[in-house]
Amino acid sequence: MMNTIITAEGERTTVILDDGTKVKLNQNSKLVYPGTFDGKNRKVALSGEAYFEVLHDEKSPFLVDAGMYTVKVLGTKFNVEAYPGDICSYTSLKEGKVQILENETEDEHILSELRPGTQLVYNVQTGQYQLNQVDIEEIGDWMRGQIVVKHKTLQELIDILKQKYEYSFELQTDSISNIVYNIVLEQESLEEILNDITVITPQVHYSINYGTRTVIIR
Repeated sequence: MMNTIITAEGERTTVILDDGTKVKLNQNSKLVYPGTFDGKNRKVALSGEAYFEVLHDEKSPFLVDAGMYTVKVLGTKFNVEAYPGDICSYTSLKEGKVQILENETEDEHILSELRPGTQLVYNVQTGQYQLNQVDIEEIGDWMRGQIVVKHKTLQELIDILKQKYEYSFELQTDSISNIVYNIVLEQESLEEILNDITVITPQVHYSINYGTRTVIIR
């Protein structure tokens, strides 16, 4: 029997799986998992963001289906961010080693192997990916109420804000979509964060319609 855990806006929860693996689920996320693992493998499906602490079992790999790809591990700590509608999905490794498997192939095609401090950024529109080096201490920063934005474009930052505040965004000026940001987002209001962005990049302007929960970026 499959179990489903869904978190709402502002809600986080921790799930202990049948094998003892701990999953910390961020807001606006869904985790689907079996009540009992069959022994051959330990497979779950994630839509949204979660931090995993997987107990080691050499005979039974742990698999996280993130939509366009699957994360395969034996025992490790890692974070997966794969929200529906976002341009990119992110997998960041804190401890151990994981493999990233392509979901669109019948055989087990390995896209990449990650080492601690490595993040895979997967573009769900093009199927292309890149590897970035990240600070291990910042992996799972959302659990501390922070979002560390490193080497992310304005479009990627908008995707983050969509999930955090559940507003729709309209980017009206294509020329600013690839501006790269390195900032730390604290527990601030959406307007405060947008003000911070305009201070960092004065060429970016915004307006908010609170009635329709829409932000125009230009």
